[in-house]
Amino acid sequence: MVERSHDLCRQWCLVRLGCPDDPDYVVAQAWFHANREPLVTTDYVVDELLTLFKTRGEFQRCLDWGRQLLEERVAQIEWVHPSDIHRAWIIFPHIPIRSGASQIV
Repeated sequence: MVERSHDLCRQWCLVRLGCPDDPDYVVAQAWFHANREPLVTTDYVVDELLTLFKTRGEFQRCLDWGRQLLEERVAQIEWVHPSDIHRAWIIFPHIPIRSGASQIV
């Protein structure tokens, strides 16, 4: 995986950028436009985000964001491969528990 100062732009950030009715939309937009670091996310986050939009009945938003994300106009996508999961599983037992964070990827 690529390491950056804004290492993985997590789903919460993308949701706020994609939802004008989100209470933190203005803050997310300001941060996004001021940010000079490349955003990086994973195919897992893209899948979760688009599924969230679709299940909320935001089908057009899902299609619009899907195009932008897959063209990497919003963030660079790091594709998680099975080998990444297997390597993560090897070190998983040795990593301290982190509250509210994914424990495998």
